[in-house]
Amino acid sequence: MFSRSPLLIALTLALVVSANPLTVRDAPLVTLPIAKRVNTTSTTSLLKHDQARARGLIARANARLNGKRGPSPDTIVGSTPATDQIVDYVVTEVIYNEDEFFSGTEFTDHISFGSELIVFGQSIGAATESAGFDDSDGVLGLGPTDLTIVNGEVTWGGTDSSKFTGSINFAPITSTSPSNQYWGFNQQIRYGTSTNILSNTAGIVDTGTTLTLIATDALTRYTDANGAVFDDTTGLFQLTLPQFANLQSLFFTINGVTVEFTANAQIWPRALNTAIGGDTDHVYLIIGDIGSDSGSGMDFINGMTWVERFYVVLDTTNQKVGVANTPFTRATTN
Repeated sequence: MFSRSPLLIALTLALVVSANPLTVRDAPLVTLPIAKRVNTTSTTSLLKHDQARARGLIARANARLNGKRGPSPDTIVGSTPATDQIVDYVVTEVIYNEDEFFSGTEFTDHISFGSELIVFGQSIGAATESAGFDDSDGVLGLGPTDLTIVNGEVTWGGTDSSKFTGSINFAPITSTSPSNQYWGFNQQIRYGTSTNILSNTAGIVDTGTTLTLIATDALTRYTDANGAVFDDTTGLFQLTLPQFANLQSLFFTINGVTVEFTANAQIWPRALNTAIGGDTDHVYLIIGDIGSDSGSGMDFINGMTWVERFYVVLDTTNQKVGVANTPFTRATTN
């Protein structure tokens, strides 16, 4: 993926059916710090990128459900793999959106995260051409097995109680297609005390999506409730400062437990308004349109802007997604 960068790592985590509770390794947890970086190729690229990704996720899931298999690059490197073993198909090209793509050949190799965690037989794509990733050394993708496709840290092997408050609420992987092909679960969204935005329905959590996307009809109810208008320059919905002062929290109910997404959580960091073509007289919402009405089988994508506010657990052994509050859940800054 990176013709100029030495390493791109993408790790896929396998889903295994089990009735046991969350499994914790006896060995020390393996933790990888991560940092947030904003990479926009145009002022309106955020929403377009996320919508393109949503379409791609749905298309790939449907193809897999229909028994078709396309290129599935998991890991991209710029150096020669240790095993030097070519797998039984070649990645010709993968396009994330009109500004981001890579092409190359797929190999298998082993990847280590410190001395405690080594992944053997990991699929690795050796890129010969790429675009749109100049400021990054790699991409780490976390998903169920067979996916082709990460401010905080990633921990393998269990949970770290020092990073969250209260208890972790787990929800099973949804049975609704195509969300069940990813880290999909059911949730209901409410604005303020009583305005229903999205009835209990299926969607996914996805760190590869920047914004938090909801079905078109749900977005209409949301913007009708808060008065936001679409801004062509940024591609996001905007509020005036007086409107923002009255913005109420969103409440996400997941498996019977409700978590709060505060007013500050719903907006793009104001210090970065100009980075997306915005101004200082408005705030810009990170809730966007997924591109289809509810009932599609993927009615929401809780993207990185949502994940940053919570402690999210992807339990591969038990096919569950867990969510807990953190000290940053109700922070007044982004």
